[in-house]
Amino acid sequence: MVATSKQIKIEKEKKKHALQVAEALTKQIKSGEATGVLSGITDNIIKFALKASEYIVQFQETMPIGNKNVPIKLLGGSAIPIYSITYKDVPVVFRVISEHDIDFPAYIRARKHNVLNKHFPEQYALEEFMHRSQKYYLEVVEYCGRQDLRVVNNDFVSRIQYVRNMLQIMADLRAAGFCFTDFKPGNFVIADDGRLVLSDVKSLRDVTGKDAIPVNELSNNISVGYQFLLDSVSNNPGSKPMVSIQEIEYESRYSLGISIYEVLTGHFIVSEHMKAQAAIKDLVNKPETDADERPFSSFLQQQATTGLGETLERMQKEDLSEHMNLEHEVFQSPVGFALKEIILSLTSKTKTQRMEAQEALTRLDLAIGFTQTSSAPSSTEDDQSVEVSSSNSPGAVKTPESKKIVKQYSQAELPTMFKRASSAPAPEREAPGTPTVSDKVDKFKRSGSFLSKIFSSPKKEKAKPVMEAENPAP
Repeated sequence: MVATSKQIKIEKEKKKHALQVAEALTKQIKSGEATGVLSGITDNIIKFALKASEYIVQFQETMPIGNKNVPIKLLGGSAIPIYSITYKDVPVVFRVISEHDIDFPAYIRARKHNVLNKHFPEQYALEEFMHRSQKYYLEVVEYCGRQDLRVVNNDFVSRIQYVRNMLQIMADLRAAGFCFTDFKPGNFVIADDGRLVLSDVKSLRDVTGKDAIPVNELSNNISVGYQFLLDSVSNNPGSKPMVSIQEIEYESRYSLGISIYEVLTGHFIVSEHMKAQAAIKDLVNKPETDADERPFSSFLQQQATTGLGETLERMQKEDLSEHMNLEHEVFQSPVGFALKEIILSLTSKTKTQRMEAQEALTRLDLAIGFTQTSSAPSSTEDDQSVEVSSSNSPGAVKTPESKKIVKQYSQAELPTMFKRASSAPAPEREAPGTPTVSDKVDKFKRSGSFLSKIFSSPKKEKAKPVMEAENPAP
């Protein structure tokens, strides 16, 4: 869709106002040092990490932009606080990043990479500054008001596109020599123009030419999906504990498979698992009640604590893929079946059988392409490659030598095309006595495999509606 001149003008104005905010923020850096509100924000990074909810409630700051004093809003953030400023109805996001928080050279290289740069929010400013003898970076980026993949709508076609984009991002990162240790729906945000981008920068590592990296570079950036990664750490006397890049890759594929399932179904098994563990930890750590009020409370508490501790230990070793419902309605269509096969491969218990992101992307594209091809009639008024006459007439089907019959696949046949042990390709011509192309078209009409039903299926379990997050992600 081509943008109109009016839309182009509006976008230019928005960009202009966004750059004005970026300029006002960078002016807070004087002689390489943070001043004003930027100084206070930098001071409170540690406070945010320790008591985020309390800091968010108490946060009240403003800063001058043009001739206005504009309020700053603290949106949140998992480790790095994220702020927004709205100037002339244009919101902009900024964050202060410590050099200890991320692999900054890796982030800079990714930003300069022609392919990878589009996988991040548009950047308006990146300024280095010093504060209390430590190096920090001020980054100003576009505001992604359409939230992250935890709050996508229930339109299955849109979800498939987001899954495809996730696969593309991971494939591009790996091809460029990067690893990412925190693949999860909450780290993918949707820009206002519909682009899917990565919001998390702390989990990006440049592993070009490396076989392993020190585990301390990852220990603070490993999500629940990577819970078995530390089991593979090598501890050689006299050297740093190392983790292999291949092990990181295997766990990344696993985490990607879980994320794809969550986006498609709306069933967020990772957060569900974490909440259950947190609840059990609270019970284990709950202080004993007064023994006078409850006889034998110490004994019962000890027994309960032991049982809960064992449950918690089992949960920490649990394979999250066992909680997936792969009979969900989204997996009943041909494309859904292909996605199911992709998820099963990515989350395989045998690590070496986990397919690469690029292979998963290719399989998904094949599923979509074959289904769309199968859903369209093979003959039109303009393309008379196959002429169909009355079944009582001689020579009912005439096939010119210069044309080929395109084999079409029913909904039942299509899934077999995505199994690892694929069958031999179908011949270009049909054997005598096989059904005519028009018969096949009628068959597809009856089986409901037209494009309008590519992504639908018999009702089983419906996708869970997802509540909107309280705060937009950048």
